[in-house]
Amino acid sequence: MEELTKRITELETNDADRQHFIDQLSDMVAEQWQSIDALKREVKRLRKRIEGIEVRGDKPGGEDVPPPHY
Repeated sequence: MEELTKRITELETNDADRQHFIDQLSDMVAEQWQSIDALKREVKRLRKRIEGIEVRGDKPGGEDVPPPHY
């Protein structure tokens, strides 16, 4: 009976360790999704900015090109 109690205790300990590990992984995944969402918003903002530059005919980086008659 003592062996069975010891084995159950070990199984419960292993289960608790695994649950803690799963909780940590879950937290990491949640943080990564927040980062992904922020990056998606940034990409969307940059695309709109690039589209605006292309529509106006501006050069990226604010490069001023002298007119052809110079």
